[in-house]
Amino acid sequence: MLRGVVLTAALGGFLLVTVWARRPFLYEAARTVFDEDKQRTWQRNWDDHPSFRRRTCSTRPASTRWSAWPARPPRRRPPPGSGSTHCPGLVDTPALAPHRRALRDRGLRLADPDAVAAAVEAVLAGPGTGQVWAVQAGQLAAVVPATEVPLAAG
Repeated sequence: MLRGVVLTAALGGFLLVTVWARRPFLYEAARTVFDEDKQRTWQRNWDDHPSFRRRTCSTRPASTRWSAWPARPPRRRPPPGSGSTHCPGLVDTPALAPHRRALRDRGLRLADPDAVAAAVEAVLAGPGTGQVWAVQAGQLAAVVPATEVPLAAG
């Protein structure tokens, strides 16, 4: 892992140095893989359109942030609190209108949107967090037992 961090930091430093170049390294590197027509198009866009230069150069700060990210130590504590997850079944919404008949012909039941909304309210009003709830058509909302998976510590 340390080797990956060092290589990434070195690449980030190199890209940071090219920020002040006439054309950024990523621009020149991309041109080398293009055919001649595409290279001429890029050159013309660079010369004639400032918005193209801004868009091409806008990757520079992102590249710098990306290269610096792995150098930070990983976060060891879990985030404070965890939210409840609501997993509805198939809900009868306007988006499904063209498919309702086919879904019902295949034996699928569609949950009423009001029932799903009531289940969401029940989840939000409840005391528990970090729970997975399932809502199925014609059934009460229920907590689904879930196994807690610990984060790997490096």
